[in-house]
This record gives sequence, C-alpha cells and structure tokens, in this order.
Amino acid sequence: MNFVASNMNIDVKEKQKLLEQPNLEERTKTSLIHLNHEINMIQMKNEIQNKVRVDIDEQQREYF
Repeated sequence: MNFVASNMNIDVKEKQKLLEQPNLEERTKTSLIHLNHEINMIQMKNEIQNKVRVDIDEQQREYF
C-alpha cells in the first residue's frame, strides 16, 4: 500500500499525510478516493480528446 500511495499523482503534502496514517484500512480508503479521482480525470480528458477529434474530422470533411 505504501508503494502505491508513494507513486500516486497527488500533491507531496497529500502523500505525506496519506503515508503518515497509522491505520492501514484508512490509508487504503484514502488511496482509493485519490485513485478514483485520478481515473475520473483521465476519463474526462479522454472524452474531451475524442470530442475534439470528431469535431476536427467533421470540419475537415466539410472543408473538402
């Protein structure tokens, strides 16, 4: 769990706070919250990229 927490894409203060939690269950729950947030951000990024790609493709078709 410490390895996963130390390699998460979060602020250093948040990592430190997470790694200092003595209770493994709480540390795991907090890690899952952060990981779920990161997954949501990646999904939103992918959706935006896909929408932009589709829009650009449509514009290019209309142009030609």
